[in-house]
Amino acid sequence: MTLHRVSYDVNALATELLPLLKAQSRIDRTDEDAQATEIMARVIGRVERQCGICIAPQVYEWTPRAGTGTNYSERMPPNYWREMAIPVRGFSEVTGVDNGGLPVTITLHGDVDQLRFGPVWVGRDPSGVQPADVFTIKAGYETTEEIPPELRDTLVRYGASLWEYREAWGANVDTMPEWVTEALGIFWVPGV
Repeated sequence: MTLHRVSYDVNALATELLPLLKAQSRIDRTDEDAQATEIMARVIGRVERQCGICIAPQVYEWTPRAGTGTNYSERMPPNYWREMAIPVRGFSEVTGVDNGGLPVTITLHGDVDQLRFGPVWVGRDPSGVQPADVFTIKAGYETTEEIPPELRDTLVRYGASLWEYREAWGANVDTMPEWVTEALGIFWVPGV
C-alpha cells in the first residue's frame, strides 16, 4: 500500500478561523494577526496529530495494492479484493482510476457522516480492486462553516488558550490540554 499526501493547506483554514479566535480572545487590533494565525495553524496541526483526523484541506493519492498484492486492511479473503479500508479519517470524497487512467465505479460502506471519521470501506465493482487502481482522497475542510460545531468550538477555544499563554515557556507548554482531548472524544472511533 502507498499513501502520499499531495497537497496540504493549513494556513488557509487558520486564516478562516482567525475572526473566531479574535472574537473568543477579545482581540480588536490587527497588528498581531500573523501570530494569531500561526497559533491557529499550530492548533489544527496538533489536533490532527493527536486525533488522527484531517481538518485542514488536503488531498491524498492512495494505491491500496501497490505491487505487493496484499494489504492488512482487506475486508474479504485473498483473491476477492472487493473492499478495502480507507486509510484516511475525515475525508469528504474518494475517486479512483484504473491502470489505463479510466475512472472506476466505487461504493463506500461504513460511516455515513458528511465527513467520514469512522471506518469506511471502498468497494470496486465488478472486478474488484486491482493492483494498479489509484484513488484520490479529498479530506479536511475548506471553510469554517463546513467544520462541525463541536470541532470548530474546540479549535477556537484551544487557540484562545494558546493565545493567552503565548509567551509562556517551559514544561508542558506544547502538551495538548486534557480538556481538548476530552472535547474531541466524540471524533474518536475505536479500531475494530
